[in-house]
Amino acid sequence: GAAVRVVLASCSHQDLPQPTWAAVAAEEPHAFVWTGDAAYPKGGVDALRDALAVQKRHPGYEEVRRRAGLVTGTWDDHDMGVNDGGKNVPHLHERQNAFLDFLDEPRDSPLRSPGRGVYRSVLLGDPPHQLKLLLLDTRSFRDDPLVPSGAHLRLPLSAMYSAAWRVAAALMGLTSPTADVLGEAQWEWLRQELEASPAAAHVVVSSVQVLTSNPAVESWAHFPAARRRLLSLLRDARPRGLLLVSGDVHHAELSAAAAPGGGPPVVEVTSSGLTHTCVTGVLQGVLCPLMLSAFSSHRLRPTAHYTGLNYAVVELHRD
Repeated sequence: GAAVRVVLASCSHQDLPQPTWAAVAAEEPHAFVWTGDAAYPKGGVDALRDALAVQKRHPGYEEVRRRAGLVTGTWDDHDMGVNDGGKNVPHLHERQNAFLDFLDEPRDSPLRSPGRGVYRSVLLGDPPHQLKLLLLDTRSFRDDPLVPSGAHLRLPLSAMYSAAWRVAAALMGLTSPTADVLGEAQWEWLRQELEASPAAAHVVVSSVQVLTSNPAVESWAHFPAARRRLLSLLRDARPRGLLLVSGDVHHAELSAAAAPGGGPPVVEVTSSGLTHTCVTGVLQGVLCPLMLSAFSSHRLRPTAHYTGLNYAVVELHRD
């Protein structure tokens, strides 16, 4: 059996049917990990708290909370409360506390400090079969992109307009060459966590995709210097059993990229879509398959994607 079993998932709309929880609970994971977008509020901090409260009360999710050894996670833009948001989102500390309340983080936790962000590490299992989760915060310290997507304006079909705008900006080379994602304190924390780790496996969670070649989605590709820095750090630290896990994009896929300057390839599992996916809706059902077909160079094979409801399971075995 597995020494450690972790379920990771993202993108759950609190007002939609949530049929996936029974399968998640049946996994009886040592940890359930939110990789972003645990709810989709419409409004300010109060609306964020209300949406997260609705999600937390869902009977299926309550059963997962009872059966999982630990429930933890990081946030993305929607559970921060501002679509495509970054470090300049207003009332960031209040939003941070709302998300940490959702995760039942203790009131005296260091993660509650203003400006701290929600990144953390979690060590699961017993030596020598330990798995370390490194949950990045890709929102609290992220610079604004050179060309804002406009997704925060909440216009009709704003998600599709934003995707088209990101594609156009990428084609014109309008990316911020020096813009950052993590902030210096988080970069140093990540380096120390990787270099000093005794774990047999390391799962680095980024709410947005790292390796994708798809310019329509939010990803590290829109912050090229930060992506190079991340891949170089992973190469230099050489953590054992490295896996990237991401969410956000409303489909699942398996990606890989060569590490800069050599070294083993970096593999990324994307799991996104507990309640809805990129083919939910008539227009989306036409556009999403076209997008997945057009941008496939980052995948291990072009067909390594899935557009049904999904979650990811990572297991560390003793043998």
